[in-house]
Amino acid sequence: MRAFILRRIALVNRGLGNVIILGSLHSAGTLRLREFLGRNSYPYTFINLDTDTGAQELLDRFSVTLAGHPSGHL
Repeated sequence: MRAFILRRIALVNRGLGNVIILGSLHSAGTLRLREFLGRNSYPYTFINLDTDTGAQELLDRFSVTLAGHPSGHL
């Protein structure tokens, strides 16, 4: 159990995990997800769409568009 806990702490501290959040610091939805994962000590990676220069390439790679998004923005 100790090894599991230490591994989890290392992943959280490095921001590594199998969850990647693509969002804006100005988005309430993004904040809710980040707070939920943080409270539960779940390792994740956050990519800020407002400042990350490679974000558009990621969005294009996974065919993410504004069309059909309920709020009209990502």
